Amino acid sequence: MSTKKSHGLVSVIRRLPQVEGCDTPLLKCLWGLKAAKLSNDYPEFITAGALSELLLRSNVSLNSVRVQRALARAGDAVARKGRGQETEFRIVGQGERFLEERAGNQGPLALHITGKAPWSDRRFVVKEAMKKASGDVRILDKYFGMESLDFLQDFQRHRRIRFLTSHPPKNLGHLQREVVRFKKEFSSAEFKAYPAPHELHDRYVLFDKEVWFVGHGIKDIGAKESFVVLLQDPFGKDIRKTLFESFEERWANSPDF
Repeated sequence: MSTKKSHGLVSVIRRLPQVEGCDTPLLKCLWGLKAAKLSNDYPEFITAGALSELLLRSNVSLNSVRVQRALARAGDAVARKGRGQETEFRIVGQGERFLEERAGNQGPLALHITGKAPWSDRRFVVKEAMKKASGDVRILDKYFGMESLDFLQDFQRHRRIRFLTSHPPKNLGHLQREVVRFKKEFSSAEFKAYPAPHELHDRYVLFDKEVWFVGHGIKDIGAKESFVVLLQDPFGKDIRKTLFESFEERWANSPDF
């Protein structure tokens, strides 16, 4: 059964996830097949050569041989017609779901923590996001407390964590002793106090390919209603780079907590 098409390729591309979010040849090919399926510029089935040309129109260089190889691994994600180099392809439901899961959810994502659910449930929401975020952890939050350490213990012990904060007006000695105890168990964690705390306004967590903006601060996640806004690459790449450079400069000019 043919698919009803009512849009040109340029219009279709605007409605799809950004192709920059497709980080493998197979995802790029599925993206191209999805665009062809929706566009009246292409027939129901297209060859690897036609798909290569479609991708090139979207500034993706993938020749027909690489397209063939990628789609050879697509399994039930695509339907096929013909054989050899003349094989024609069409994306089907399984391929569309795979594309959406891998490339369609990389824009802004907000985690809503109500502050009313049981503590373990509130922590679970954030812990699941932590598992998916890869790489070293850089945190900037001027308000530091015992609850901040509770948050950090949900990261794997081997991950390098750098927490940039400021000295609290109360209980500094007690917090410093607790940080020393924490580092005995989490040896890859480091803590510094920025000497100009009035310059620290935003609260964020930086990973290799995403940045989190935290509404009420790290120590209050789960204690009160708040949002954690996640920006993943490629959408958050520019702002993450800016924050990364700012964090590294401040870190280099800060003493240990």
